[in-house]
Amino acid sequence: MSKNFNRVRLLSLSENLNTDTIISQHEQILEAIQNNDKETAENVVRKHLQLVTVDREELKERFPGYFK
Repeated sequence: MSKNFNRVRLLSLSENLNTDTIISQHEQILEAIQNNDKETAENVVRKHLQLVTVDREELKERFPGYFK
């Protein structure tokens, strides 16, 4: 993982950005895996990873010195 990706993940958690969504997505991913539902798992993982882009923009505004 890149340093910026890790930075966004950690700051998102510490700032409680989308916490309910993140937890819900993790539960959905786990359930899809348990049900052997590859398509749903892939779709939820894709949406989950897209949150990083949304969070990154908000975090850049809050903490401009942390991003280049």
